[in-house]
Amino acid sequence: MQQQDIERANLRTVSEIWLAGPACTYDVESEVDTLCFWRGRPAVSHDMLSEGTHEQNVQRLWLVVNDVTDDVEVRAAEGLLRAALEKQNMEGEFYPAEQKNTTAP
Repeated sequence: MQQQDIERANLRTVSEIWLAGPACTYDVESEVDTLCFWRGRPAVSHDMLSEGTHEQNVQRLWLVVNDVTDDVEVRAAEGLLRAALEKQNMEGEFYPAEQKNTTAP
């Protein structure tokens, strides 16, 4: 998805939004030119966790930007996305990897 599409996009089916730069392979396993930008409140059941199937239900959206390290561009995309998420009554958190230790041993 391009930034100009944010206002028209139906985000209700999305669990995560990732920023994707030109070198991104659109694979969540890749750490090249990507950033987990927003994560919605997951609806995960105990059965899903015990069976290890919770990742299968994650719906990702890739938001294309010129440079994931350009603070001006990222903040502009964030402003548009915050407005769209609020309009659609979506709850979640921005920059979830920065707020939690995601590199646990």
